[in-house]
Amino acid sequence: MSRARVVAASMALILAAGCYSYPQPVQISPPKLLTRGSLAELSFPNPNVPQSVEIDVMIETNGMPLMSTFKAVGPAAAANQEVLYKYIEASTFRPGLQNGQPVTANYHTRMQFKVPGT
Repeated sequence: MSRARVVAASMALILAAGCYSYPQPVQISPPKLLTRGSLAELSFPNPNVPQSVEIDVMIETNGMPLMSTFKAVGPAAAANQEVLYKYIEASTFRPGLQNGQPVTANYHTRMQFKVPGT
């Protein structure tokens, strides 16, 4: 094959690759908390430690939390699992959105608490 053909074929490949439309990453806007459930009194066994909790739960397309996916971690989580579970269960959410359509997506929040008297 002549050098001119190799160069022409290479240029055609470069142009074809430049015209390829790469798939766009899926953009999902995360769920949002609309109304908070009631939060019963929390327990803080060690008030000298900063009290925080990170919560993750999947929110279905109808805005309901899928409680089988509920996770709460952090210094205040162990002593307050039931209270936090009920809080999320009683809250209402806007589901995640993809192209304006509801999708099941993860809701994540971090809660920090001030312990009275510290």
